[in-house]
Amino acid sequence: FEKLDIRDEVRPKVLKAKAALSERLDDPQPEALLAILSDAQTAPFTELPDTGVGLATETLLSSVFIASPTYGTRASTALIVQADGTRLMVERSFGPYGGRLGEVEIRV
Repeated sequence: FEKLDIRDEVRPKVLKAKAALSERLDDPQPEALLAILSDAQTAPFTELPDTGVGLATETLLSSVFIASPTYGTRASTALIVQADGTRLMVERSFGPYGGRLGEVEIRV
């Protein structure tokens, strides 16, 4: 029996989000960055790891944005720091099933 250390495994959702982020770094906009984090598309079964939690849970956890009644994404944050030092942070909060609860925007 070999123990699987999931910290060493690159998840498909991480690769997908990193690729999408790299496409937006030249002109980062809060909506575009938050769109990356709102991707609820699950990975194909063939790309799911086997961490011992079962296929249904692996599928649930495979999307960038996780929505379920008891577990999931509860906040998504975009932080943009301009060359002149000004900063913009937009954070969206979510409840069960991914229902949007609110948004906070801070500019400094």
